[in-house]
Amino acid sequence: MKLSVIIVTYNSEPFISRCIASVDQAVQGIPHEIIIVDNNSLDKTRKIIEHFPNSHRLLKNRRNLGFSRGINRALQESSGEFVLVMNPDVFICSQSLQPMVEFMAHHPRIGIMGCKLLNLDNSLQFSKGPFATLSSILYRGIFPRSMRKYDLWGYEQSGPCDWVTGAFMLIHRDLFEKVGYFDENYFLYYEDMDFCLQAKRLGWESYYFPEITAYHVNPHARRRINPLNSQEIERAIRNSRIYFFKKNRGAISYLIVRLLTQGFGNASFKNGYRKVFFHS
Repeated sequence: MKLSVIIVTYNSEPFISRCIASVDQAVQGIPHEIIIVDNNSLDKTRKIIEHFPNSHRLLKNRRNLGFSRGINRALQESSGEFVLVMNPDVFICSQSLQPMVEFMAHHPRIGIMGCKLLNLDNSLQFSKGPFATLSSILYRGIFPRSMRKYDLWGYEQSGPCDWVTGAFMLIHRDLFEKVGYFDENYFLYYEDMDFCLQAKRLGWESYYFPEITAYHVNPHARRRINPLNSQEIERAIRNSRIYFFKKNRGAISYLIVRLLTQGFGNASFKNGYRKVFFHS
């Protein structure tokens, strides 16, 4: 098996048909498997998936386990030399993924690759960026939310980068044996940055490859449409940011980011402060 495509769905009814159809087109001629993990969708997502050919394997979770755990479940049952992790609201534009797979196969130190993502209006969607540090959090706080994590330029040329978004991420199978699977402490967001950081620490490169393009429904626009869902997502982002700094940065950076995110009056912040500095 050359390529395993993994898609994690949750209430993805508006997008999943177009997503799967675009994958089917792009993997023609590549020995592949398509594994879809559904996190207990409450809409018609599962029924839509079941109408596709039997070559699409559907794994059903009894509850929403989050993005990382969904991916990891599929990884355990996949066999491709390369693994493409995709969001269900991504639609591949390019006719074939073969150039991307071949490029990674000929560059063994590249463990992770991303493509050029576009919004549905054909405008560029930021999809790569620098690893988060305390200074970057403070400096980038002046930017609009949709720009804070990402590189704001360099999207026309291919080349190495710190991390690429998990909305579309091609990964070498060997990486999972060295780095491990996605950290399941992330329910949503920052798991892609963390995975790329762990890979870099072991000498692997992440790479941006704009020769392949795909549409991705703008996540910030979707949040504005559904305020309730937006509140849940904002909570997930805050928790993931704090965990990323706790795991990957020093105690001072972690506590400052936690203060900025939760506020000094928050009891959990004060408990964390005591544990770090007084071991209580």
